[in-house]
Amino acid sequence: MTTAPIGRLRSYARLIRQGMQALFSLLRWVGRVDGTLDWGVTVDLTGDCRLEIAEGSRVRRGTVISLRHSANESATLVVGRNTSIGQYNNFRSVGAAIEIGDDCLISQFGSFIATGHGYARKDTLIGDQPIPEAKGIRIGSDVWIGTNVTIMPGVTIGDGAVVGAGSVVTKDVAPYATVVGAPARKVSERT
Repeated sequence: MTTAPIGRLRSYARLIRQGMQALFSLLRWVGRVDGTLDWGVTVDLTGDCRLEIAEGSRVRRGTVISLRHSANESATLVVGRNTSIGQYNNFRSVGAAIEIGDDCLISQFGSFIATGHGYARKDTLIGDQPIPEAKGIRIGSDVWIGTNVTIMPGVTIGDGAVVGAGSVVTKDVAPYATVVGAPARKVSERT
């Protein structure tokens, strides 16, 4: 009487385990995942895309990674060694690279948007307009990005920089600078 539900639970557990093994085999095929992807990370790779997460790095639950190729370029997300990416971050790129260095701390609820939408023509729906030139995002090593930060296309954040909570980064951040605000502006420098 109690063996039927236990048997079903074992079957479900086996299916889940097989599904996870297939997922990680696929991820190892499209890129290199030596770090940890928590349960509940959404990975959406469309076309010629690459995902690399180096040893010692971890991407926490609720994070969305959406990479799509464009007509000319593949999209990539490369995360260096010993980098921690908190819960519910959003990484999106069409035909551009998002590169994150070693030893970074990325808090939760951030948006890393490597490409945008065309919107100049009023006679064409925004969703039907071509995507502007892909610019990508580059984040150096030893960077701390606070909670609820948005990083826009084309931004480079230098080594050792700190981005305060709630900031919107629209321009490059110098190495070891601390920036805050919307748009983000420099308020100090690490010494």
